[in-house]
Amino acid sequence: MPWWPCFVSILAGFLAYYISQAQSRVKLHATSNEEKAGQQAQMGSEDVMFWSAIFLERLCINSDNEHYLTSTQSSLPRDPATLSCGSDNRHNEVLMSSSGRQFSQYFVMADIHGDLEQAILALSMMGVTDQSGHWTAGPAVLVQLGDLVDRGNNSLGVLELFHTLAVEARAVGGKVVTLLGNHEYMLMQGDFRYVNRDEIIRLGRKHQEAQGGAVDVSGRQQDEQRAAFAAGLKLWHQLMSSTGRYGSLIRSRPVAHLLYTEDLLGKPVVEHDHQEGAKHECSMLLVHAGVTQGLVDAVDHLHSIASVTSEKLRAAEEQDSLSNKVELHAPLYVAAWNTAVSRGLSNCSIRACPSPYAQGASLAAAVLGGEGLIWSRDLSQPTNGQDWACREVREVLSRINKGSGPSRKVSRIVLGHTVQGRGHVSVRCGGRLILADVGMSGWIKGGGPAGLSCTLQSGLQLLTESGAESARLKVEDK
Repeated sequence: MPWWPCFVSILAGFLAYYISQAQSRVKLHATSNEEKAGQQAQMGSEDVMFWSAIFLERLCINSDNEHYLTSTQSSLPRDPATLSCGSDNRHNEVLMSSSGRQFSQYFVMADIHGDLEQAILALSMMGVTDQSGHWTAGPAVLVQLGDLVDRGNNSLGVLELFHTLAVEARAVGGKVVTLLGNHEYMLMQGDFRYVNRDEIIRLGRKHQEAQGGAVDVSGRQQDEQRAAFAAGLKLWHQLMSSTGRYGSLIRSRPVAHLLYTEDLLGKPVVEHDHQEGAKHECSMLLVHAGVTQGLVDAVDHLHSIASVTSEKLRAAEEQDSLSNKVELHAPLYVAAWNTAVSRGLSNCSIRACPSPYAQGASLAAAVLGGEGLIWSRDLSQPTNGQDWACREVREVLSRINKGSGPSRKVSRIVLGHTVQGRGHVSVRCGGRLILADVGMSGWIKGGGPAGLSCTLQSGLQLLTESGAESARLKVEDK
């Protein structure tokens, strides 16, 4: 078989990807009145009703994952006024000033990329698990920033590990949150370029043995590997489909998560405690790659569209339109991003994932596009310079904090995705931006096991085999 058809096919794939990323950037940054009016006209009536219900806070937050909304199905009641979070129609507890003190410690771990041994080593070093990979952290929270998969030779083992940890943590009052990374998203789309070939061959051989023995290829090792690879690749497609064991798991991943200092067990945070930054050391917005004002704008835009419907509903209920007005704040921004993606990925397949360059691109497409939460390097590798990135971080934090109570302010953004030089966590923008990907996987740069920990007593600390470091992680007030 000639080589050039394969080369042309690969080149076409790369071109299509980069075109889609470029087009998604144009979509996200187009904020003219004409553009917004066009988007409003293209939004279906059901979507308007859905987002109106969200911003009326008539859809409840799921108690197992506080930043998910319970009604993520594609079909909703025609009248959002019929939806409520309870008989007394109060705001859900997660959207109130405090959800109650319940966690002893926060842990954050960045990209793993299929390295099961390094994952267990890092978790054990951090005090999250024992050396066998079983949960020992009690009522703590572990947030993993995405990209559990690809490159390394045991992606399935890593997925199983974190699924098991979630079950074990829940049993003792803890929680494991695994964010969606770009590599999990690639698997949903059938993009297996970075899947480790040895893992696929191993999966194929295991399947062949379960079916009654390896395929007869007259003892030739090369042909045996090809047969095992073909069998493994077919099974990999099944496992990553919307109904497959791992495909259904990764489609349920949130793209963003919030941690609050106030939810840690211990002395309450009060206004006169310490300086303003120290008061919220453990209050963090966590996403895989980056978050810029374009995604805040996208939710604001939906809010403005939905507000028209909301005002009509309130008028029909003979309510004072100002008394129930919902002001956007960090949990609602995160809920909007997560809910949009959850709806968009529920049946995502090779040709049916949200397209960031389709006409009338949705919020899910913006979140999953090149400027979105799972791909963007605008903050970690800013083309406009570090000063611009720090201004962007400050603006994002200021805007999502605007409607929040004084004890629910987010002080920093924590990212993975972009491997930091010399295997060290990078701290930028006066501690407001933490770049946590140290290239732990042996298939990346082998930066060594590392993670973050936050408690009321110690604040945010970097955990490595050399010990704990906290001085340079503090939030500066200036």
